[in-house]
Amino acid sequence: MGPHGLRGRRIPRAARDRDGRARPRVRRRPREQPHPALRPGRHAPRELDAVRPAERRVLRSSRPHHRGGLGIGRRREPRLGHGHSHRRRGDGRRARVHSLSVGRPARARRQRRRVRGRRPRRQPLRRRAAAAAAAEVRAGAAVITRRDVLRGASAAAAVLGPPAVARAQGPLTLRFKTIPDPDGWAPNLRLKGDWLVFEVGDGVLSGFGEASHSNADARCQEIARELFATHYADFALSLESLARKEREIAALAPDFVTATAFSGLNQALYDLLAKRERVPAWQLFRSGAAPFEALPLYTTIQRALRARTVEDYTTILREVRAQGFKTFKCAPFEAVDGPERAVEKAAAGLAMLTRLREQSPDLAMRVDFHERFRPPDFFAIVPELERLQLDWIEEPFAVGPAYGELRDRTRLRIAAGELFWGRARFAELAERRWCDVIMPDVKHVGGFGPLLDVLKMGAGRIEVSPHNPSGPISTAASLHAAAVFPELVRSLEYSFDRMQTRRGTGERIEEGMLLLSDEPGFGVAPPA
Repeated sequence: MGPHGLRGRRIPRAARDRDGRARPRVRRRPREQPHPALRPGRHAPRELDAVRPAERRVLRSSRPHHRGGLGIGRRREPRLGHGHSHRRRGDGRRARVHSLSVGRPARARRQRRRVRGRRPRRQPLRRRAAAAAAAEVRAGAAVITRRDVLRGASAAAAVLGPPAVARAQGPLTLRFKTIPDPDGWAPNLRLKGDWLVFEVGDGVLSGFGEASHSNADARCQEIARELFATHYADFALSLESLARKEREIAALAPDFVTATAFSGLNQALYDLLAKRERVPAWQLFRSGAAPFEALPLYTTIQRALRARTVEDYTTILREVRAQGFKTFKCAPFEAVDGPERAVEKAAAGLAMLTRLREQSPDLAMRVDFHERFRPPDFFAIVPELERLQLDWIEEPFAVGPAYGELRDRTRLRIAAGELFWGRARFAELAERRWCDVIMPDVKHVGGFGPLLDVLKMGAGRIEVSPHNPSGPISTAASLHAAAVFPELVRSLEYSFDRMQTRRGTGERIEEGMLLLSDEPGFGVAPPA
């Protein structure tokens, strides 16, 4: 028997013995416990192609495959295997694997490896050209040492600053700070007090939120401690967890002080989250370049007044004009202290507005009435207000169906909603068209996230101008909310800073415009 065997087929050199005869084939006994994923009579999945061939041969059924229409049966493969090889082809790409491939006998695989080792491996022309070009680059390139790499890394760290995620962040903690407001205690003010700031820290970073003007700062701090221990002590801070918590809290009907405490905590958590991400707060919700460089402000002068005389108003308006503001808001109707003789008592306020209009024809004027009137009494003074060409009238009486009648009686714009909680009341105002401008306050609406919900609700339906006779923290939070929805917010309220007490907080105002900071978070902090 020669090298061609008994049947005339040539026997591979690896299958011959020393005398040139064909070696007898020795089959291994299959394992007693086959692969657990194999089942008799079923097709072996593709991921089992690497299982020992003898093991699969034992478990393969002789019945035809379920795809009988294709003429595919369960047959014993020939000596050198069948189908496509699962090995790599000569050009380096992986060959297709037949769906019914079960591998090759061990002897054929050994022979294949010997033959592949003796012949040179072919390479496509494209790959050879790329290798030659890479060799030229390597030959001309300078040698880079480990010291060079370390120097470059240290230089990059100096430019980029600390890593984005701070290390060793601990559990959240709550502290309180108070920024004195020398203008916050006038007896005629509706909302009195200093600027109360909540600081939520994690041992590395701190986020700030404002909870001013609850008219009960001590009680607001006590409620905030209870709410923080209940809802945020073991809080995993993320946008998703904040949204879930906001939906949970939105169903509540808190009193005004509790709503203010919730709002301060929510602002601080968003500020902290943005600082962890090392982005301005508005970039948590909007990508790309900043939507604007600055937002127009209108300044409320009511807190800066002392004697509330004509001379006092005149002096303040001169300073307002000097600081570059184009619009101001006042509330000269403190004499209306009840429903009795309200129209008669309103005469002093109307006279003051007339003088202000004569002295400042170049400034737009907005008037806040603080719900001092009943609807019939206010309807009586509407013609006098229209003669003054006011930019808007704000909350003349409690929000309700009478606002619809007021809109029918006047062409003046109406603003309302400065102390509402959540988005439901604002949605009612927009749906029934009771006013032209809604005024959510980040300190009372529920915080930064709920303020964004109100802005989203008002998109394409109504103008939004956040209420904000407050400190630098809530001002910055309102600014970043406006940056998320720049097409909705045309102006932001600003408490006139006659005493320059806001310096050192990071707040920047130029010519009556509040500049949008690119610092992480809200970009401001209470002075040390």
